[in-house]
Amino acid sequence: SVLNSTKFREAKANLPIALGKTISGEGYTDDLAKMPHLLIAGSTGSGKSVGINTILASLLFRLHPSDVKFIIIDPKKIELTQYAKLKHHFLAVSPDFNQEIITSPENAVSVLRGVEIEMEKRYDRLAAAGVRNINDYNERVKSGRLKNTPETVHQKMPYLIVVIDELADLMMTAA
Repeated sequence: SVLNSTKFREAKANLPIALGKTISGEGYTDDLAKMPHLLIAGSTGSGKSVGINTILASLLFRLHPSDVKFIIIDPKKIELTQYAKLKHHFLAVSPDFNQEIITSPENAVSVLRGVEIEMEKRYDRLAAAGVRNINDYNERVKSGRLKNTPETVHQKMPYLIVVIDELADLMMTAA
């Protein structure tokens, strides 16, 4: 009912997420783009995985694959493996690994280093475009206000969302 609510469907957020209902029964939504680092913590059985799945479902329902790409790391191979079916649409996958959902700690470290490199490249493209965020950059690309140079080719930039289940376990095995 929250995903089908008018409030969620008409939300002007770049990365709209439906988080549930308020105590008055109204749908509660927010913009993940305003939370660049989100940590969901709690004890076993408290709903952390439900929260992660809610966020992912919200984004899948509202955004096109050209708008967002996910990198999903699930060292326990339990909670997020069902998203492997999105390989050709929403997942940013590496040709270096035979995994859509990263499950080995060694691969997770390599992928996270790759994400760091990608972030640096994106910062350079944003700086070259004279903008501060992906939304402004994509608006300039769409309007044709950015000219390609030999060093920089401007094209639509999807949001890149890294989801790590059981971060503490990953940190213990691959510090």
